[in-house]
Amino acid sequence: MHPYPLQSKDLSDLAPLQPEDWPDIVPVFDWYLSHPSIHPVGIRMDTRLVGVGAAIRYGSTGWLAHIITHPDYRRRGIGATTVETLVQTLRTHSCSTISLFASSDGAPLYAKAGFATDCEYAFYRRQAMPDGTAAPAPGAAGIPAEAHGIPGITAVRAADIPGLHELDKRISGEDRVAVLGNQLHHAIVYRDSEGIRGYYLPQLGEGAIAAETPAAAAALLECKTRTSPTGKATLPQQNHEGRRILEIHNWKKTMQAKRMYLGQPLDWQPHAVFSRIGGNLG
Repeated sequence: MHPYPLQSKDLSDLAPLQPEDWPDIVPVFDWYLSHPSIHPVGIRMDTRLVGVGAAIRYGSTGWLAHIITHPDYRRRGIGATTVETLVQTLRTHSCSTISLFASSDGAPLYAKAGFATDCEYAFYRRQAMPDGTAAPAPGAAGIPAEAHGIPGITAVRAADIPGLHELDKRISGEDRVAVLGNQLHHAIVYRDSEGIRGYYLPQLGEGAIAAETPAAAAALLECKTRTSPTGKATLPQQNHEGRRILEIHNWKKTMQAKRMYLGQPLDWQPHAVFSRIGGNLG
């Protein structure tokens, strides 16, 4: 059993590994292959692709993502080997903290590999749009019509980008510029008299929201409710204010999962995370 760097020719063999309740993994791994800070791996047995996963680097921290084993090859150590390989990859790149999201089935595997629980995340789904229809994601031109009139909500300006990077670093505890990159140019932001206090990235993953004040959180979550193309919001269980606002806007909690880490505990602000990027990117 020898993990190897996944290649473009492997994409056509991913379909049998597709988890039933996940978005299509083929375009995700295609994107992983194009990104210099992401290291996808595969494992083959009997010529079949039976395991995959990816290591994602954020400077001195990293994430494990899309660790999947073919249903017919489970309980053969494939998942453990994938995790070990990805952890070693990130350690080779001097990552002192490695994080991941774990389902109830996956958590014991990660615990055996040395991962500890950081916190629980609550998963929410929007039950209905205010007008009963889906809303489009905003583009580079600014905020969508559905978000007009929400106090403090504005489109991002070029001069805002460095400040948004710093805000994200304060809240996430990580330097995520490699992934956020151009996405910040499509951000919707909340401004008050002291400047930008939060952002919403509707085109990245589940639609990430980070906010440093209750007013920013309330406005950005209202904006997400009106415009989210995914209808998903996942946030730390201890973010009681965020959960309260979501439930006011008719979002329903559907499940929860562990966020786990290996190495040094991360200095981050779970109370300021109102919607994660996704299960792969934090």
